[in-house]
Amino acid sequence: APFHAPNSQINAIIHTGKELLLGMSDAGVISFNPKTNQAKRLHLTKGNEAAYHFYKDKEQKIWIGAESGLYSYLNGSIQKETEISTQMNDLSVYGICTDHQDRLWIGSYGGGIFIFNKEKQLEYHISDESGLCDNSIFHLYKDSKGRIWAATREGVTCLDNTHPTLKIQSYGYVQGLKDVFTRAISEDKQGYIWVSTTKGLSCLNPQSGRFANYDYRDGIPEGNFSYGSVCSTNDGTLYFGSLNGVCYFQPEEI
Repeated sequence: APFHAPNSQINAIIHTGKELLLGMSDAGVISFNPKTNQAKRLHLTKGNEAAYHFYKDKEQKIWIGAESGLYSYLNGSIQKETEISTQMNDLSVYGICTDHQDRLWIGSYGGGIFIFNKEKQLEYHISDESGLCDNSIFHLYKDSKGRIWAATREGVTCLDNTHPTLKIQSYGYVQGLKDVFTRAISEDKQGYIWVSTTKGLSCLNPQSGRFANYDYRDGIPEGNFSYGSVCSTNDGTLYFGSLNGVCYFQPEEI
């Protein structure tokens, strides 16, 4: 049956190959078929539960970060990942990705990062006590070198587990980041790391370890950027979603 949610905000969107999944702020997950123009609700634990983030893995499984924990979606069926969620001390999931060993990284709203192996067992829990900027994770991103970047409310943390020991490097005001309340992260084709914040966009030069900052004076929309809202296209264009629309650009032209 058609679904109507007039006051609900779309937090996330992903294409499964057959349909679009919409992560809603107070209506769970909506499946929309563009060919038939039909929409249906995929039921989470709570009817009005918020869905924050989608991540598609190599097996084409869609992982769903939601208000009450982790869900997965495959072949038209949604299920709660109870085994994983019960090992976490914070269930609001805002960030999901996999590393070079296919381990599942989960970023939570207040509990830091949880890393699970393929058997769904918790291997590591990384928090501010381990070197994270903050325990509030709003986005996780894997770069071309296999490093995981975390957007937090106190800056950006790079977690490099491509070596025998985990290397953690955090970035904030000291490294030139104008606003440490970070929202989303992406890498451009030159290897520069772009970060959206509450005040604009910032770009990390990997050689110098310093940020350049861009705001409304550079044509960027005023108002907050959205949590985890970023994508890149094959030609290298970066798109960042904000409350005032989409900001897109070719990094090499800046």
